[in-house]
Amino acid sequence: MRPAFILPDVKDESKWFNGKHHFLYSQERHAFAFEGSVTNWISFNTSLAKPDDFKSWSDLLNPKWKGKIVSYDPTIPGTGAPALWYFYTNPNLGPKFISDFYGKMDIILSRDYRQLIDWMATGKAAICLAYSEEARKAKLQGLPIDELTHIMKEGNLLTHGQGIVSLINPAPHPKAATVFVNWLLSRAGQMSFQDVTFSRLGFARVSLRTDVPKDKAVQFEIPRVGEKYFYEGPSSEQERKESVKILKDVMK
Repeated sequence: MRPAFILPDVKDESKWFNGKHHFLYSQERHAFAFEGSVTNWISFNTSLAKPDDFKSWSDLLNPKWKGKIVSYDPTIPGTGAPALWYFYTNPNLGPKFISDFYGKMDIILSRDYRQLIDWMATGKAAICLAYSEEARKAKLQGLPIDELTHIMKEGNLLTHGQGIVSLINPAPHPKAATVFVNWLLSRAGQMSFQDVTFSRLGFARVSLRTDVPKDKAVQFEIPRVGEKYFYEGPSSEQERKESVKILKDVMK
């Protein structure tokens, strides 16, 4: 990606969160992350749980939640996979938490986002892990659902969502691709990115550019300088594979 950066304000790493470009998945710098939203993934049925119930991830191991937690399947690509990666790489959680959480709490997994929210809204589940967008829609519809908006004791994850761009090689029009990438990662392009996501979702995805206004974003999703966040980097692909292997062994 780096050789494709032409515009000075795209090259300038000081324009980006924590003063650097963010790359994923390989040392070759093939995947550039331009989105970063703070998340803790937890939504809950307001008749069965309250925000103060969850200050640490260990609070989810309380026996009263056994059989009352649903989650998007973390073994496949989707919103559950980053959560599993976070558990695995967080030194305060790690494989032991994965074993205790998925192995002892009778977690119900699904690959259908709407089904997860339906289970929570009807009270079959008290807690849903790894899907906030559908939870927000349900809340707006008047259903008894809300989401956590505070930092967990062990720290939160900075997720990249759909905000990752790569260049294809060979490309049919490589110069056109370069022009597009430079526009997309410019201030104007990132403002358009936030505006389009706001019009489609009702809230803006958060650009990692620090010179882009964040007034249309969900405020607790905006990363703050000085806060501790976990976010995927060059070794995350291998770490994801390792975390999935542990989970599958646990759930046997």
